[in-house]
Amino acid sequence: MVPRKHLHRNGIRIAYSVVGEGPLVLFIHGLAMSSRAWLQSWQPLVERGFRVAAIDNRGTGQSTVSMPPYSMREMASDTAYLLEHLGGGPAIVAGLSLGGMIAQHLTIRNPHLVSGLVLAATTVGNPFGKLPRPEVLRTLTLGLLGHRRSGVAMRQYLVHAENLANDPDLFREFDRAVLADGVHVRGVLGQLAAAARHNTYFSVRKIHVPVEIVAGDTDALVPTVNASLLARRIHGSELTILPRAGHAFPLERPEAMVDAVLRVHQRISR
Repeated sequence: MVPRKHLHRNGIRIAYSVVGEGPLVLFIHGLAMSSRAWLQSWQPLVERGFRVAAIDNRGTGQSTVSMPPYSMREMASDTAYLLEHLGGGPAIVAGLSLGGMIAQHLTIRNPHLVSGLVLAATTVGNPFGKLPRPEVLRTLTLGLLGHRRSGVAMRQYLVHAENLANDPDLFREFDRAVLADGVHVRGVLGQLAAAARHNTYFSVRKIHVPVEIVAGDTDALVPTVNASLLARRIHGSELTILPRAGHAFPLERPEAMVDAVLRVHQRISR
């Protein structure tokens, strides 16, 4: 297990992990998860000569659980502070879902810190992005807040149904990523509030680094049309739709995030 370190910014503790030597890659996790979500992606990149870091967003993991609501600006500023601490980048930044929203704000506001982006299962937000069906969002929220029945039910919305049926242990890594540090109600509510106000439909045009956009074809939480919209809005971005994969596709296809990072690195190196 990679140990976590801590920074402090304006009274907020920022927990993170970093390992390896070489070009920096920073992972930003999704709603209610933690830096542990990326354990399957770290080693392949370290073996290929990258320095790999991951942050615990405020409200989760070992970072401060402050009072909600949170904002994308706050969480992007936390991430920028970490990147400055790690040497100022620029880094390849890979974000999943909520992490992809944070990555957009980070790049728009701090372009000098980012050399390339992987935006996974994410969106430009309201009002232009397509939202999940109400029952999906309700089940996910209740599940993350500790409702046992909803916690079991939400899994069907996170991965492709056949993958879940064929691999009963598929969520072992997810449970470790979400539950190992505990799920804090204030943190979940704070992050949900930030996600609800996220909107980069116009400002995402300011992103001018290599961008890989990745989504699963059966994503019920952030429908695939969101990835297509992002690809149209970010000039020069590349879009990959993964067959038989859902919202939490790094669980089903852990190599997909590694491959996307490598594609961004190749484009930077041209």
